[in-house]
Amino acid sequence: MIASHLLKWCHFCQDWGYPPLELHFMRDKEKREVDFLITREKKPWLLIETKLNDTTPPQALRHFAEKLGDVQKLLVVRDCEAPGRAAGIPILDGATFCAALPV
Repeated sequence: MIASHLLKWCHFCQDWGYPPLELHFMRDKEKREVDFLITREKKPWLLIETKLNDTTPPQALRHFAEKLGDVQKLLVVRDCEAPGRAAGIPILDGATFCAALPV
């Protein structure tokens, strides 16, 4: 559901003349992966990891954020009792995240 909502957001931005957003998946040779990378104008902009109920940010999210430099990070958790921050990474529940996207 998150993937389709993010893709819809990317198309919405393109249709309304905002800077182009593209949706990607990230994985390296060591098999570290992050669920979503959104690029804005072909540059890394937002890393998003999704989880069912674990609010601990995965190491791969921090690893790719360090490698990519100035990129935003976000952990979206379906069953998140208390949104907040962990290890400097914002944590949102899935419903709030989807409701915040302007589509």
